[in-house]
Amino acid sequence: MCGFAGLANLDGAPADASVVAAMTHLVAHRGPDDRGEHTFSLRGRGVDCAVGFHRLKILDLSDRGHQPMASPSSDVILALNGEIYNAFDYQAELDAAGVSLRSRSDAEIVLHLYERYGLEGFLDRLNGMLAMMIADLRRHQIHLVRDHFGIKPLSWTRVGASILFASEARAFLAHPGFTAAIAERHLDEQLAFRYVAGGASLLKGVHLLRPGHRLRITPDGVTTTRYASIPDATDAGLTPEAAVRATQFQPDAKLARLRPGANLAAAIERRLDIFSEGGGDHLSNWLNYEMQTFLVDVLMRQDKMLMAHGTENRVPFLDRRIVAFARTLKASHLIGDAGKAIVKALARQVFPPAFVDRAKGAFNLPLSQYFRGRRFGELMEEAWLPGMKRRGLVSETAVRALWRRSLSAPALTEVLWIPVALEVWAQQFVDGRRA
Repeated sequence: MCGFAGLANLDGAPADASVVAAMTHLVAHRGPDDRGEHTFSLRGRGVDCAVGFHRLKILDLSDRGHQPMASPSSDVILALNGEIYNAFDYQAELDAAGVSLRSRSDAEIVLHLYERYGLEGFLDRLNGMLAMMIADLRRHQIHLVRDHFGIKPLSWTRVGASILFASEARAFLAHPGFTAAIAERHLDEQLAFRYVAGGASLLKGVHLLRPGHRLRITPDGVTTTRYASIPDATDAGLTPEAAVRATQFQPDAKLARLRPGANLAAAIERRLDIFSEGGGDHLSNWLNYEMQTFLVDVLMRQDKMLMAHGTENRVPFLDRRIVAFARTLKASHLIGDAGKAIVKALARQVFPPAFVDRAKGAFNLPLSQYFRGRRFGELMEEAWLPGMKRRGLVSETAVRALWRRSLSAPALTEVLWIPVALEVWAQQFVDGRRA
């Protein structure tokens, strides 16, 4: 719905507004309706921090919802990407306290809730999709926050004495001190599962703030804290490693052909840690694991595709209250043939049976047809296969053979797409050119 980018110089060096402007420009597609910048001091002297914002106007179409937004005292600065579903539930409370709202923006209510209840108190009250930066100049702190389920993305990295943060990691490419490089220790996981779980990423040194976590920035450094947990699920009947392996897209044998010497031991161990985070009986944490890994990746892909066109989306089933209720249900109500039974029962009260019981439809891309086309063949021969051979991350010979087999075996299309997408991404982010 919006996008922001910023930096904090922990050594007190002046923030270069032109660098932040360039970083913000790289997320302009996320909010084509308005743009704003704000500079401030983390130490209380000089200007060592800056944040830029691109806004997609949804709730308040006027300029009164302009961001970054400052409190009346200018002591608190907010950049909020997302929507707080229950923000206006607190309007009467704020009115009674004598707070005069200037806009119809949920961001302004969030700002006042922070001032009224402090960090923990206002986070406990928020229900929605969000990624935000809130700078408290009185306490010399910046807080980066991501919602409970990872609906909205937020990346950060450290460059020298500077902390960079943004809605998309592409913004870091505009900083002169940032060098894009592939984190090869996560490459096997990417090829096997199609994404990197947890707070890691394929860009070296770049971190994704995990769902339900916040990052505090002070002149002394950064600390990450988990502020919200997903409730334990019911017993799903799988051992931890079986649950993790069940989500693996690329089998070990095929992965070994694609990338000789591939080793998933570290990735499996890290995912087992995620699986066990809920506490209690590890079998009850299977859905917890899925929600902290696969769901986060799906939400990230959805965000990137829609925000590339300045289009917002809604995920109503990820309302905190609905998730809390769903986690009390037996697994039989959530998966298998009886899956979505409760949702369908509710839907039948509103929609006709033909709509409720229609076959499930996927949002399939026409990859098979595209991979057989002339343009794809040209790009493979002229750019992508040579790039793979030069980079040496995957076996160019194995990918070429896979491509040839996929021409007569469409089922291999998605398998082929993994190394191809990796190379396209590497050429754009690491090599700095469009394929």
